[in-house]
Amino acid sequence: VPACTASTGGVAGAHELQVAVALEAHRRPSQHFLQRHAERQAGERAELVRQASTPLLAFVEDHSFATPGWARAVLAAFDDPRVAAVNYAFTNVDDARYLSRSVLLAEYGYWMSPHPGGPVDFSSSTNIAYRLACLRPLLEGRESAFEAEFLIHRALLKQGRLIWLAPAAIVAHESWRSLGDACVANGTNKRVLGAR
Repeated sequence: VPACTASTGGVAGAHELQVAVALEAHRRPSQHFLQRHAERQAGERAELVRQASTPLLAFVEDHSFATPGWARAVLAAFDDPRVAAVNYAFTNVDDARYLSRSVLLAEYGYWMSPHPGGPVDFSSSTNIAYRLACLRPLLEGRESAFEAEFLIHRALLKQGRLIWLAPAAIVAHESWRSLGDACVANGTNKRVLGAR
């Protein structure tokens, strides 16, 4: 999983952020393939958390593209020490297509740009940044925690932490190109999650 580092430099409240690109399964995966992929990806993400050398780690899917200003907005949201995770605002890579916009609305509508920002009660998964001091204790002995990432988010909120949607941390997401593929992939993912 490729990673790079961004920093706000000598700015007050400066942070460093590592960015990991999460490689996703795309093309009409079978349930068996997706389950193996979810297990492998969860393990890889947990390993990235262990190896990270900065206090913050951001995950971005390989079919999502950070827009200019994204890193600065993510880092600024972490200025509040109560923030344990930063959710991005989403837009579509291919805004001209009705189907693509509809799928994005179905999958990421709650966090779509423009968004007013602020705390959210639930967050997107796989496209999110974490404060590692808050995340690492939740992963100890639970390598597969990223398979049901919403449980990580729920645990952070129960601790009184915040998940903050940074409206200027915009990610352009490439959505499914056919309704059938979107339904198969999402349905298969839900069955795998339910089997866990």
